[in-house]
Amino acid sequence: MAATQEASPSRRSSRVCTSIDLEDLGLRRRPLLGADPQRWLGETEQRFAALRTRGGYAISADVERLVALSLERLAARWPELERGPFTLVHDALHIQNFLLDLAADAEPRVIFLDWQDATLGHPVRDLCQLLGGNTRPDVQRQHGPTLLRDYHRVLTEHGAGDWSHAQSARDLSVAGARLALGYVRFLSEYTARSPSEQTTLDHEWRRMLTMLQVTAEFARVEGAGRS
Repeated sequence: MAATQEASPSRRSSRVCTSIDLEDLGLRRRPLLGADPQRWLGETEQRFAALRTRGGYAISADVERLVALSLERLAARWPELERGPFTLVHDALHIQNFLLDLAADAEPRVIFLDWQDATLGHPVRDLCQLLGGNTRPDVQRQHGPTLLRDYHRVLTEHGAGDWSHAQSARDLSVAGARLALGYVRFLSEYTARSPSEQTTLDHEWRRMLTMLQVTAEFARVEGAGRS
């Protein structure tokens, strides 16, 4: 059952959820790499090779390097994300699912739409999508570490458990690798049959490139933290 808190009389229709029983919502964790992680990784490597052969995308040496980095990090570290912490995850946290409430008589609010993919999962998944689907690489480099620090602080203050900031950077790079490789799998499966479909695929390609950069950036941050 969710506990709620009444808003001010002028906005009495608003209610703030302060606690939720995720099992009551019917949410269950989905395995990060499906039922067979090694098969998932092998298929993804094959699909990237097929995408390279098929043509249509500018797969540079840098993209090759970043995909190889993502495969390597995910193969070595995916079990770490399966240990948690676990929270409610939106799992489609891109700008099209944001609704900004900028009413002049109230504090600005962001309302998140499109919850049908919500699940119980590692919280860095949403942060990865926020960074990878909505921000330029220069913005990621400038503000990503601060955003991660604030995100980690709020989560731990609200019961995310014994989860260090250093581990959060490590987890973010692994989750970023998973998301980037998910885009690789998606792009390998589809061929555009119309200009609008090509626009969609081009958009997903740009998201993949951005997510590969997020993965590399937080791998760098993690490495800098150890030195």
